Amino acid sequence: FRDKRVRQALGLALDFEWMNRQLFYDQYRRSPSYFTNSEMAAAGRPDAEELKLLEPLRSRLDPGVFDEAPLPPVTTPPHSLRENLRQARSLLEAAGWSYRDGALRDAAGKPFEFECITYTRVFERVLAPYAKALAKLGITLRYRVVAAALYQQRMDTFDYDMTTVVFASSQSPGNELWGRFGSQAADEPGSDNAIGIKDAAVDALVEAVVSAESRIAQVAAARALDRVLRAGYYLVPHFHNTTHRIGYKNRFGMPTTLPLYYASEDWMLKTWWVDPAREGRP
Repeated sequence: FRDKRVRQALGLALDFEWMNRQLFYDQYRRSPSYFTNSEMAAAGRPDAEELKLLEPLRSRLDPGVFDEAPLPPVTTPPHSLRENLRQARSLLEAAGWSYRDGALRDAAGKPFEFECITYTRVFERVLAPYAKALAKLGITLRYRVVAAALYQQRMDTFDYDMTTVVFASSQSPGNELWGRFGSQAADEPGSDNAIGIKDAAVDALVEAVVSAESRIAQVAAARALDRVLRAGYYLVPHFHNTTHRIGYKNRFGMPTTLPLYYASEDWMLKTWWVDPAREGRP
């Protein structure tokens, strides 16, 4: 996993469009960014404000950071999982992995095998087709559901090959980014740096986000950080829902215009009211 080409190849093997269609009733959207669904998500090439932050770090950055912000692979025509797996195979070969004797192996003959842990069987329906696609490359993915307490212990000690994490964020990210992406947090048991990132350039951009003195500066720094993280292919991006699902009795009044992004529990209790005109209705 230390080789970016390997990480990128693993991302190419996840067929989100198939899963969304066959498992999720087309309810979800792929998450392309570490700041998905906000103005802080990078798009296209870096603008002038982002370049002010990125240029001094150029020698430490992947050249792809200065190109179009990478997007997750797709399998909608004319693209396909088959095409994506061919790209993955090329990346793996370039990284020193070749298929022989029934498995993808390194130069020493060691097969490419890894484990993904989760605390709920919900993710099995995602991992099963992913493992099947990886098997076509000669990669063995074993996924295992562990007890919640053991899962937390393994997360706290970074005792896993792969797992699933959620990076919950506000519309104004701050100090939590140090725990999530900062180099120091990578060696702190129990930190949120599940990826294990240790990168001086990332540290510099986190500092730029946290210390920004204006919204414009904060957005530019977040977009620059997003570019660097996405160019590292540290994650196999998952998905998000574009709507809030709420079950409620039909006795409440509510504003006609609701927030676009924030979690429903934050605004629901503050903005809904018992509507006398609705009393007595089921």
